[in-house]
Amino acid sequence: MKKHFIILAALLLFASVGLFANRSGLSIRLFDNSEIEVHFNNQKFYNSNRYTISNIHSGNHHLRVYQIRQNRNGRIHRTLFFSRSIFIPNSTFVEALIDRNRNLIVLSERPSGNYGHNNGTHYGNNHGNNYGGNYGNYNRPMGDYEFSMLKSTLASQSFDSRKLSLAKSALSHNQIVSRQALELVELMNFESNKLSLAKFAYESTIDKGNYFMVNNAFSFSSSIDELNRYIYGR
Repeated sequence: MKKHFIILAALLLFASVGLFANRSGLSIRLFDNSEIEVHFNNQKFYNSNRYTISNIHSGNHHLRVYQIRQNRNGRIHRTLFFSRSIFIPNSTFVEALIDRNRNLIVLSERPSGNYGHNNGTHYGNNHGNNYGGNYGNYNRPMGDYEFSMLKSTLASQSFDSRKLSLAKSALSHNQIVSRQALELVELMNFESNKLSLAKFAYESTIDKGNYFMVNNAFSFSSSIDELNRYIYGR
C-alpha cells in the first residue's frame, strides 16, 4: 500500500512538473515606462511600470492596461490605454510594449524555461520567431538570427554605398526596433551615410518613441539635429 502511494505521488509530481513546463509568460509595459495597472483575464495587478506574469496557459487571453498619472495636486488619473484579446504561444516568454498609438508590439519571444521573475530585464529577440502563435496585426521586429545575418552581410561590404543599398532593401521588407537601427547605422563609415540610413530606418522602426538612441551613432551634433528635424516633420 505504501509503495503504491509513493508511485502515485511520483506520478502526480511528474505531471505537475510537465504541466508547468509548458506554461508561458508575459512582460508588458508602456512605451514611456509610465506607471500602469494591468488586468490579465480576471486577475488584477497593481501599479508598477512593468509587469511580468508567469505560468500562463497558451492561447487567447484578455489584456487590459490602464495608464496611471498623478497631477500637480496629487490626484491620480486612471486611463484605459489598451483592451484587447492577445495570443500567447505555448512554452514561450513574450516581452511586449504598448506604443503611443495603443498598439501591442511584440519585442521578443524566447523559450519560457529561460526567464525569471524579473521586472527590468530585456530578453532579446528570438531566432526567426520560431515559436509559432498568431499575433494578428501586431508589429514584430526582425528576429536576432535574421538581423545577425543582415549585419554580417553589410559588414562584409567594402563600400558604404553598397552597405546602404543592401540595408535599405532589407528594411523595405522588414521591421526593426530602435536598438537594431542603431547597430545598422553604426556599420556605416561616413556621417552622411549614417544620416541617410537613420532617416530611412525610422520608417521601418516600430518603437519610434525609443529612436533617440540612434543619436549615439553620430559624431556631429549637426547630424543629430538634422535627424530630429526629419522625425519632427513626419
